[in-house]
This record gives sequence, C-alpha cells and structure tokens, in this order.
Amino acid sequence: MLHQSKIRKTALLLIYAMLEQGASAQDFDYDIFWDLALAKDIDQVRLAQAKAIIHVCRASADLTDTLKTRGETLLAKAQTDGALLQRAGTVQRLLDCATALQEALATLRDAINDKRREGTDSLLEASRLVLQRAEHYLVLVHETEERLSELPGAKAENFCGAMRRLQRMLTGCTPLKEPEKMETKEAELLGFVQKSHELAALRPAAQQLAVDVYSHRDEWEESLSHLLRNYMPNRLDNVDKAILYLSLHELKYRKLDVRIVVSEATNLAHEFSGSKSAPFVHGIIATAAGNLNGGELPEIPCEPPSEQEKQPH
Repeated sequence: MLHQSKIRKTALLLIYAMLEQGASAQDFDYDIFWDLALAKDIDQVRLAQAKAIIHVCRASADLTDTLKTRGETLLAKAQTDGALLQRAGTVQRLLDCATALQEALATLRDAINDKRREGTDSLLEASRLVLQRAEHYLVLVHETEERLSELPGAKAENFCGAMRRLQRMLTGCTPLKEPEKMETKEAELLGFVQKSHELAALRPAAQQLAVDVYSHRDEWEESLSHLLRNYMPNRLDNVDKAILYLSLHELKYRKLDVRIVVSEATNLAHEFSGSKSAPFVHGIIATAAGNLNGGELPEIPCEPPSEQEKQPH
C-alpha cells in the first residue's frame, strides 16, 4: 500500500519544481519532471522485473533442451514421412523461437550481473526482448499444435508434451509485462509486484495533490503575508515556501490533525531545507492552525532563517 508520507514528499518536489520554473499547473512539463523525480523508483522496478523474469524462467534451459531433442527427432522422421514433412517448417519455427528465447534470457542475465552498467535502460530492453519472444512462442504453440493434431496416431506426442511444458512456464512469464495489474502471493515475485503497484499509483496521487495545492497559490501567498512580519513571501526560499503551501493546504482543505501536519512538515524541512528551517516552519504552521477558524490571520513575529543560518541538506 502506498504510504501517504511518500505521496506528500513527492508532491512537495513537484510544487518546488513549479515554483522554481514559475510555471502554471497547466503549462508545467510533468513528463520531464517525473522522469527525473522517479528515476530511482523506476530503476528499482526495472531491476526487480528483470530478476522476476529470470526467476519465472529458471527451468527454461532444461525445458528447451528437451524440446530441441524431441524436435530434432521429429524432423529426422519427417525425411521419410510425407505428413510430417509438410509440418517440418512449423516445428522448426517453434524450435528457432525457443532458441532465441534462451539467447534473450542469457542477455538479460548478463545485464543484471554487469557491474559497469550505468542506469537500467539495458535491463529494460533485455526484459522487453525476453517478454516479446515469450509471447511469440505462445502464439507459435497454438499454430504448431493445430498442425500436428492433424497427424494420425501419436507421431508428435512426445514433442507436443515438451512444447506444452515450456508453454506453461512462459504463460507465467508474460504477465510480468504489466505487473501493476498482477496479484500474487509468490514470495519471489511479491516485492516486484508491490513496487510496481506503488509506482503506478504514486505519480497520479502526488500530481493531484501538488496541483490541488498549487491551484490555491494566491491564497497561500496572502496567508503568508499575514504570518510574516517585515518579510514578504517572495523572499522565502522556494523549498520552505513549498512546504508551507502543502501544510496550509492540508490544514484547511484536507482537515488533517495539526500534529500530523507539523510533524510531516518539520521532517520535510529537515530533509530538504535544513535544521534552521524546521523550527521556522513549525512556528508558522502552529500559528496558522491556531487561527484557522478565527477569521483573518494576525501579524506575528515569524521570520525565516537567513541564507547564512540555513544548512541545506
């Protein structure tokens, strides 16, 4: 389950980016932002996907060897059997596909173990290739089984048995293409599926929260102008401003308990702004909460730390 703290932290980064660019919520380039902001999460999911594919396909080498042995026996018989000869091309295409799948799996293993690998693009491409070849094999199975079922007796029974065993394994592999739609209790896949679900849910949840906060930007600027003595909001560091925007929104529109808002805001200040900002943010939020139901917010002596006092994370 996606934790609210993760949504809040990610939304904060988006609000900060909007403030830095001075862009409106409508004009902001969300795709570029998410590619950068979620890079670490994306890399974790890609690595988990690659390992999940290898786990599901762990028996593929033995199954493919058996398939190839029986396929070669069947093709040898086709030299003296006209009915088999007519189907030799179909059998060979299936064998070639199974061999190509093993080559793709070997490439994926190398990509996982490559200590010099930079980023996860190679993992993504290798994973996609395995899944594409697995899907191709499953398509060829139906074609091959249909052609071989026309043969009299049980001429291809052994080959078809090996073909189906590899098919069953790959049927468990192809859902890994869309893990956000998967449900599993298998321990080796559970972490990957959970990470995928969280990543799929994080972007829309954080973006919606950030847009909701940012759409009230004028209101938060007005509130801060009352809360700051001899200090205009436009002089605030954008990190602190983003934290305060988010906190004021959670107090007024999400109706969160002030203790939760203060705790989360000070944690964000410690992580993204500096130890000197945390008590300042704490004081602003506590005062805003205390006056939220009392009409206009009064002027109080809440001044942010100077740039010299701040200690950025």
